[in-house]
Amino acid sequence: MKIELSDRWSGPKTVKQVVWEAVLELTDGDTNIEFAIKDVKPVISKKYPNYKLSNVGCEITSDCVNHTSRHHYHGGSDRYWWISTGKYRLYDPEKDKIEDSTDSIQD
Repeated sequence: MKIELSDRWSGPKTVKQVVWEAVLELTDGDTNIEFAIKDVKPVISKKYPNYKLSNVGCEITSDCVNHTSRHHYHGGSDRYWWISTGKYRLYDPEKDKIEDSTDSIQD
C-alpha cells in the first residue's frame, strides 16, 4: 500500500508552534543558550517525521525581533534574538533592546 504525503503540513499543531516547542525543548527555556537552525531540525524530525524542515528558518526569522529580514514575514511573535549569522537565542525583553530609528534622531 502506497502512502501519499502532502506537501502541506497537516499536523496537530501549527508550523510556528512546532518550531517554538522544539526551540524550548532544545534550550530548556534558557535565554542564554545559543542555537542554530540546524540544531532545531533534529528535534522536530524526531517528533514529526513528515514536517517540512525548510520551514524552520522562515519561522525563526519571522519571530526574531531584531532580524533584518523579519519585515518580509507576517504574523511574527517576539520569541527569538538574532546573535549573528546562523546563531540565535530566546528573546529576553529585559535585556534585549532594539534601537528605534527615531531614538537616534536628536533635536
